[in-house]
Amino acid sequence: MQSRHWAIPIFAVCALAFLGLNGTATGQEQASRPARPGEKNCPIPLVQNAPGPWTKQEIWAWDARICLGEVADLSKQPESDDNSCDISKAEDWPADRDVSSRFVQTVLFHAPFKSAYARRGFRISCARFPASGEPKPISLDLNLGYFAHGISLYDSYFPARMMALHLHVGRNLSLQGSRFDGKVDADNLKVGGLSF
Repeated sequence: MQSRHWAIPIFAVCALAFLGLNGTATGQEQASRPARPGEKNCPIPLVQNAPGPWTKQEIWAWDARICLGEVADLSKQPESDDNSCDISKAEDWPADRDVSSRFVQTVLFHAPFKSAYARRGFRISCARFPASGEPKPISLDLNLGYFAHGISLYDSYFPARMMALHLHVGRNLSLQGSRFDGKVDADNLKVGGLSF
């Protein structure tokens, strides 16, 4: 008889815990959803969801373009100093084309961003990925990353190495029109779709 007395409170505690966990998961799911077609505002703004500092072009690329399923063409950002995307003159592009490896890693591989992609994936063009790090500078480090969608880095400039060792891309990987002045390390790269 005594064990039956405890059965109801234990059941009630378990049920409340389950409902609480379910409510939390639903809230997180809602917060990291992809933008809906026609939506004008990114549901996951960069500055509110990841510690900075971020450049104005990185904020624009995520909040106004990539998060909404669009290509972030850095030659077409508002108030850009230069609208040219001539890859042969990429070293002369203005500073508002620079995108950090840290930005790309954050929005590709970390929550809540990685689950906020529409079908089109991560698409950026006319970007320069400046070299950072010593003694061997790197323009972009995607080592050991997993991204379920496609990655497109069109007409972009990599003055130093691009690292993609053991990178797994669920769909297409496109580097079309991009210029690499450094080495591309891509041992054990896995692409679920096309590479071009």
